[in-house]
Amino acid sequence: MRFSEVVEVARIQSCCERSRHVFKYASHSLAATNTLASDAVKAACTREHALVSPAVKAA
Repeated sequence: MRFSEVVEVARIQSCCERSRHVFKYASHSLAATNTLASDAVKAACTREHALVSPAVKAA
């Protein structure tokens, strides 16, 4: 899987379980095969989590 595909998958598939307010990375296997892509997925998850957190706490 190319780096751009990984980023797109991370964007489309939610890596946070909004209802449970828990981190869930898109793919744990990326760390073994492509560290750069894995970091991108984690960064996307962190941004998503930061956006969702206030809404979850307010609910």
